[in-house]
Amino acid sequence: MYRNKTVGWAVQKSNWKTRAPGLVFGFILAMWALSDEPLLGGGPGFGLAQGVVFTAGLITMALTFLWPKAVPGVITIVLSFGVALVLAELIIGGAYAPRYTTAFDYDPELHYKLIPGAEREYQHTEINGGDRFSYHVNDQGFRGPALKKATAGLRRLVVYGDSFIQGEYSRHEDTFVHQLGKALQERLPGELEAVNAGVAGYGPDQALLKMRLELDLLKPDLVVMAIYSGNDFGDLVRNKLFRIDADENLIDNDFLFREHTVERLAQSKHDPIIRKMLREQYRRLTGADQRAPESPEQRIARFLKQHQTEYRGFVEDNNNLVGDLREDPYTADISILGLAEPSAAYKIRMMGAVLREIQHELSKRDIPALLLVIPHPIDVMGGKHDSGHIEKTLYPNYVPSRLTDAVVTLGEQAGFTVVNLFSYFAANDPASLYFRGGDDHWNAQGQAFAAQIVADFAQDQGLLKD
Repeated sequence: MYRNKTVGWAVQKSNWKTRAPGLVFGFILAMWALSDEPLLGGGPGFGLAQGVVFTAGLITMALTFLWPKAVPGVITIVLSFGVALVLAELIIGGAYAPRYTTAFDYDPELHYKLIPGAEREYQHTEINGGDRFSYHVNDQGFRGPALKKATAGLRRLVVYGDSFIQGEYSRHEDTFVHQLGKALQERLPGELEAVNAGVAGYGPDQALLKMRLELDLLKPDLVVMAIYSGNDFGDLVRNKLFRIDADENLIDNDFLFREHTVERLAQSKHDPIIRKMLREQYRRLTGADQRAPESPEQRIARFLKQHQTEYRGFVEDNNNLVGDLREDPYTADISILGLAEPSAAYKIRMMGAVLREIQHELSKRDIPALLLVIPHPIDVMGGKHDSGHIEKTLYPNYVPSRLTDAVVTLGEQAGFTVVNLFSYFAANDPASLYFRGGDDHWNAQGQAFAAQIVADFAQDQGLLKD
């Protein structure tokens, strides 16, 4: 039978035109799933969301050959579902973004930094009241309100440190920095601005780098450098930003960042709010984030092991790969094992070098400075806090004041005026000054108490001239 080739070609061409939208749409979905697009969430790799999108793409392409008439319906369903998710993300994200977004971004020099303009929500555990509140990072990257415009009568106090200073677990008016600024303002004429330059998790090495970037811009009249003796020693080994040479001088270190750590920070910025909410509920229901039960005594043993492992990796094995910075434990090797322990001795030398360099940066700008030494609750409570118990029968060399004493000695050797909170806290119901349930931070009462002590000290020392 005669077949019209022209008609056959037209029919084939028509079929491909009909199938093309389905093939193109399915191919785009499949490639999107394989591209590690942040909007899909989950970071690099092939997770559940990627699998769903990839499968939808394959099904769409297959139907273009097996059941072409169903393709428009499939595309409509997929697009409708996508539009619904986008609308839901916009609505829910607008209401819950501060609860699920991060305030931190990757930084190649500082490891990470606060995101200018970030809004973040914090909720305490039930044992600490269960309060929920939000805090703000201003456009200059500091927690709190926008910086004031410099005027002839304005004096500026800048406080550097870690989470004790950033105070993400406190409302703005309860933070140490705000209360210190308020206390000093009551003692001095004129206007005083207190700038919160703290960043949660920072060690004094990161504070040093931050100062180098900011001091000439901020032009402070007084700098308070806060050292949390509880974990700042360990940061110097964990961060791997510096090493010390044979003359005890600080030298830059060629550290390497784990790729997955950078990816996790990027993911936390771009992950859809809906996905974060679902992940949180899944973990809550399954207990996926819960560690195996651990006693306060076992926690101390784990801290000791971690510190010694980190020391061997960085100093003995010369490993410059930065690990998980979220694990920031109590400096048990110094307080328990003593200053002769190799890991403890190295951290003491590192802290001395960092403090000398911080003092150098301040001195060459003629900026008065105060070194604030903050004790760990374990130490001011005689070795027992929810965050860890030190049994003296197991660790007879433990000295509660060893960590703060070491910082005081190093600070004075570096030329700082030093105020040590250990004796003040130990003598004034220390349990009432810190959170409970394993949280070793000072609470609003502890911050208010510290602010009054430091304000009195700064006034007595004449650090802010009338």
